[in-house]
Amino acid sequence: LKSALDRCLPRLTTASNPVSPEDLDSANGALHLVTASMEALDFLELLSGCTAAMASGSCPAETLLRFSELTFRDLVCQPEARRILQGLMQAGIVACRDLSNCPSLFSKAALEVQEAYEILKAVESSLTAAVNSTLEIARLSHFTHRALAILERHAAHINLMEAASRLR
Repeated sequence: LKSALDRCLPRLTTASNPVSPEDLDSANGALHLVTASMEALDFLELLSGCTAAMASGSCPAETLLRFSELTFRDLVCQPEARRILQGLMQAGIVACRDLSNCPSLFSKAALEVQEAYEILKAVESSLTAAVNSTLEIARLSHFTHRALAILERHAAHINLMEAASRLR
């Protein structure tokens, strides 16, 4: 359905085929709805493989409860659902690299910020093993600088209270 809409939309906008603005808006809305639905299905499929992570306790119970109350329609249409999904991502239930094919569910900035947090977490867990290796410390320093550059680039969109608690 999405590929059919992708093929039809350019034809609707050509001068040789005049279409009312309402029809064009309807077609664009249908494309957005189908795209968001496909991304929601991809996300749910990804989550189905993460049941152990969901049971690990890393995600706040309130987020899991709110997620369990969502309908598929909510996932596709409700902006509040995006905040709940972002909570799952921030809790580490799903790795941000796996979410790159869900651009209507997660913004590029949100994915990059989450990637920075994941990098810093990996650096933290590798520090004890790196104590005697100058090369490993240099590598971890590079990753830390990369993560901090990402956080700096998106500083205006970061919740500072959350960032402070995650960076401790």
